[in-house]
Amino acid sequence: MLKRHTPPGRLTQDEAADLHDCEAIIYQVSVQAYQQIGSALKRIRDQRLYRADYPSFEAYCEIRWELQKAQAYQYIDAATVAKNLIEQRALCEKKNKASKILDALPNKSQAYVLAKYKPAQQLELWEEANRQAPNGRMTAAYLKEFADTYTGTLVRGVLPPRRDTPAGLPTLEAEPVSRPPTEVCVLCRQAADQVYCSPLDPSVGICLTCATEAVRQLTS
Repeated sequence: MLKRHTPPGRLTQDEAADLHDCEAIIYQVSVQAYQQIGSALKRIRDQRLYRADYPSFEAYCEIRWELQKAQAYQYIDAATVAKNLIEQRALCEKKNKASKILDALPNKSQAYVLAKYKPAQQLELWEEANRQAPNGRMTAAYLKEFADTYTGTLVRGVLPPRRDTPAGLPTLEAEPVSRPPTEVCVLCRQAADQVYCSPLDPSVGICLTCATEAVRQLTS
């Protein structure tokens, strides 16, 4: 019986299934690894468990594990992001607003991109970026570009429309309110360095997270 020819670079159905299984293992192990490593490093740093043999946490990481300072803190920050997203997922489920996107956590590079944002913003960015990722494929480079653009428009006072916003719907404005630093959002009562005019009531100052949610509700 003649064997069916397969063009170079093209996978058979069995090979494609095998690739899928291998990639699933890589993803699962790598995500678990950075969470566990980052959590352990954070505990060592916070409790100063290195102090018996090393003068600093940075020296401990470099000598004991050959990790540069930036690498060690990347693990810690990425693990903190993963923990935040898991907690946000639990909170959503408690409020019967389960997230489909949060079933998949970011890899270490993607999580590190989100580290500079507040927990609620991390959730917002991760969900929106996944919804709009080209061909559904998320990369750290795309996530960074998306986050910079998404948050940049918010900081400039213009909230971006959702991807599924009907054509012709005007972009909502959310101009920053000129007030002293460290204002308090009237909705969540959290302190904020900059507050925005509520799309529902321009006389009310709300934080970035609440402003984003207000626009989401109006455009959904």
